Amino acid sequence: MDWTLLPRLAARLVYSSLHDPAIEGARSSTDALVQVVYHSGDYAIDLQIEPEADSSAMALVGQAVNRKLPGQPLAGVPVCLMARKKLLATTQSNRFGEFCLMSEFQNGLKLCMPIEAIGRHVEIPLDKLLAGMRP
Repeated sequence: MDWTLLPRLAARLVYSSLHDPAIEGARSSTDALVQVVYHSGDYAIDLQIEPEADSSAMALVGQAVNRKLPGQPLAGVPVCLMARKKLLATTQSNRFGEFCLMSEFQNGLKLCMPIEAIGRHVEIPLDKLLAGMRP
């Protein structure tokens, strides 16, 4: 089945480290880790975006869990990184709901997770999160 045909399950940003106040005495840096949490239906997706040193690449590390069943990870789900409609990287969440993807910075990036059990897919646009991190 083509997961792109599944209806989208809206994702709502509930936490972003970009909104945290800077630590007193710390200098701002564009190469710092960004952490965000999204809620999408019964699911929570925790993402960390970290630029690779001296590179135009980044690591996208995350975990997806069921918010209604505490401690229940979203295991064995495909996780895709797309640039508009082009598939850049794909993996599958492990038994803990964790995943890791690598990519170059570029416009139009979005994280997609088809959840066949509910017949929908989660789509999280990344452009706003990456705006201050691009080399």
